[in-house]
Amino acid sequence: MRLAAAIVCLSFLAPSALAKSERDKTKSKLRRGEIVVKTGEKKGSKYPTILAMALIDVKPSQLWSVISDCRTYKDNLPSTVSSDRLKRWGDKKERCKIVISVPLLPNLTAVTDSVMSVEPDKKYVRAWKLLKGDYKKNAGSWTLMPFEGPDRTLVVYKAHVEPKMDVPPKIQKMAIRNSLPQLFKKLRRKMAEKFPKK
Repeated sequence: MRLAAAIVCLSFLAPSALAKSERDKTKSKLRRGEIVVKTGEKKGSKYPTILAMALIDVKPSQLWSVISDCRTYKDNLPSTVSSDRLKRWGDKKERCKIVISVPLLPNLTAVTDSVMSVEPDKKYVRAWKLLKGDYKKNAGSWTLMPFEGPDRTLVVYKAHVEPKMDVPPKIQKMAIRNSLPQLFKKLRRKMAEKFPKK
């Protein structure tokens, strides 16, 4: 089981996040179908780091077919107005232009480069960084790993996003509280439609 490796991702929030009781609590929440969302401070930024985790009942390779191709984002991820591939370097790197809608704000555009690494049936990672757009910073990653068997995937989403426009803390909190659960709920629904259980 590779959940422990994902829980280590919590270390960027606080040392206590690595405590056994915290790991056990997180595992229990995930097994119950909860979407776990954590935020942390980023030195020198007024925008938080974000870590979100959930389980989706498909194989990691099946979910990877969506996460590894930004052209699918407009159909599978909420708030995505458009998602276009600008360039692709084999299976290792992709350049994309993505436009998202933000509550109470204008749409935000980002051109990003993503680097992908795959250990088949073990670990799938897509890590992106900003090239240009409506952000000062936009970096993060998706990590997919099997959870207690091959047909269930632990999805770990990590990001730090800093728009060029000033976003009040209240709207930041609202966006995190609403958009991250919706992100995972839509992914679950789309994967259930794409890979129905027999």
